[in-house]
Amino acid sequence: MSQIAEVNGHMVIIINDVLDQGVIAKFAFGHFLVCGATDSKLVTMIEKDIARSTIAHADYTCFHTEPEWLGDM
Repeated sequence: MSQIAEVNGHMVIIINDVLDQGVIAKFAFGHFLVCGATDSKLVTMIEKDIARSTIAHADYTCFHTEPEWLGDM
C-alpha cells in the first residue's frame, strides 16, 4: 500500500513547531488535498502574530508571540 492511499478519504493533522510565514504549511495542505485527504488541520506550538499571504492562522495553537521573538526562524 502506498502512502498516498493512506490519506485518501481521511482528515490529516499537520503538526508544526513554529508558524511563521506559513509556506511549509500551505505546501503540506496542498499536497495532502491532492493525495485525497478530505480535510486538514494545522496544529502549532508557537504562532507568530503576523500578516500572512499563505494561511491566516493555525487551527490549534499553544502560544502566540510577537514577530521579533525567535528571530528569523
